Amino acid sequence: ILVNHCYIENMVVKALITILCISFQLYHSGLAVEDELSRICSTDGVWDKRISTCLNYRALSNANLGKLVSHVIELKTPALNTLGNVKLSEVNVENFLRPYLAIQCDLDPYLSTLERTSKFAFDAQTRKSSLEAFFLLLDKLDQLEEKNEVFTKLQHFHKQKHEAKDKLYARFVKKLFEQKLRLPVNNSSESHRHKRDYEHDMKVLSGDGLEGLNSILWTANFTEQELQGCEELMDQFYDERSQLYKVPVNQDVTQFVMSSCPNPKVRRAMVKSYDKSTRKLNNGLPEALLTYRHAYAKLLGYESYLDYRISQNTFTNSSSIYKLFDTLREKLVQRVNGEMAVLIDVKLKQCRQYKLRCNESLLPWELPFFEKRKQV
Repeated sequence: ILVNHCYIENMVVKALITILCISFQLYHSGLAVEDELSRICSTDGVWDKRISTCLNYRALSNANLGKLVSHVIELKTPALNTLGNVKLSEVNVENFLRPYLAIQCDLDPYLSTLERTSKFAFDAQTRKSSLEAFFLLLDKLDQLEEKNEVFTKLQHFHKQKHEAKDKLYARFVKKLFEQKLRLPVNNSSESHRHKRDYEHDMKVLSGDGLEGLNSILWTANFTEQELQGCEELMDQFYDERSQLYKVPVNQDVTQFVMSSCPNPKVRRAMVKSYDKSTRKLNNGLPEALLTYRHAYAKLLGYESYLDYRISQNTFTNSSSIYKLFDTLREKLVQRVNGEMAVLIDVKLKQCRQYKLRCNESLLPWELPFFEKRKQV
């Protein structure tokens, strides 16, 4: 309107004036978005879906993004659900996560944000900045007491990942495993942490979750350098059948036993049987071994639940149960003592290699770690 009203005939001048007018309009619109966001974040206003649209197309300032995150956490608005359905710009993915990680917040909204952001974190246009932001998230996990619960959420995030042929994703997986699996050292707090996290780690890093990661890593077209260390880290918890033994109980019963079984209940029962000599404290071992044997037999298609119950009753009600148990325990101790000697030697070599001080003994939660290294 201004150009036509002033009767400007020079086309270059007309173009310049038009560009200036459009730029001013866009700038004013951007300020309006910032002001509107600031107003909502500073009051108890209701979350507006229009802000999601603004986040999708505009790079908001860090200050207002920080206000937005604080507002979402404080009011528990449906912002997280809305954000999970949009594709944020590359700048906003990074800016949204960075201030959020710096805020001390409750666990629930923290996990909710993690779940929601996983839906768009690996979008083709935002993959790089999203991964860098999630690297910050991994660093943040070390400062959280609820690290295992957050890690469980990350496992679900991995299982939903379909674009496996992504080099940055290989880095992400490797960094994740490096965060969780570390060489145990002879330090009271470090040993306590491994002991405290052991059962949860075995539960999280087994079954479908780890199997999904295994298929992702081995079906994707990664280079050897990109996957360096991944195979070793995964095998610590995944190769359960490598130490499967058959121990004859009598002529009719063959017991499946693992000297370093990953099942925490079976491991505890076995450790007690090694350390305690009284029969009274070892009554839980036969039942645990039967359960563990049935799990493998069922997996291989050799035993039904009815067969398991029959063998359980026969084993439990036998008049010579204590004699059978003593025989089984003797064979287990012989087998495990030989294993322990090898693993302790491996542990000492590892400690010398990393210049660590450690006892000449093997803790139960160290077994999976050094079991694999005895073959190196």
